[in-house]
Amino acid sequence: MKTILVVEDEITTWMALEFQLRRSNLGATLHRAAGHEEVADSWLKRSRELDLAIIDLQLPVENAINPDRGFDVIARIQEKYPATPIIVLTGRNDKVAYERTHSYPSVCYFIIKPWSQARLIEAAAACLGDTAASGRAGNPVLIGKLT
Repeated sequence: MKTILVVEDEITTWMALEFQLRRSNLGATLHRAAGHEEVADSWLKRSRELDLAIIDLQLPVENAINPDRGFDVIARIQEKYPATPIIVLTGRNDKVAYERTHSYPSVCYFIIKPWSQARLIEAAAACLGDTAASGRAGNPVLIGKLT
């Protein structure tokens, strides 16, 4: 069975993602980490399988939201799991954030919230089936509109 890690601090967003991913028949086990520290404690210190990571860019740091904290998570996951594809799922619709993901070869999709369930499932299925190769190597597929 495949393993998906969702790094999302907002509980309502997590619940929506969990519902959609479970109903999708991807055949994956879902895990949630609410932020950078939880990823470090639960995933980076232990030897676990990881087939896909879905990461929000805006994560909390000491009771405040840091719009770039997700990039730290991407870097750490990419270091430990270099073959694991990453989907960025974020409310940031700026070109700077999207272009910054080009420096992370593991990022294969950049999806802007609110997201289309069908497009998210399509992206996750492509990543899990490794058919997302065209969206990797510094050229993530953009789903949504940039400002």
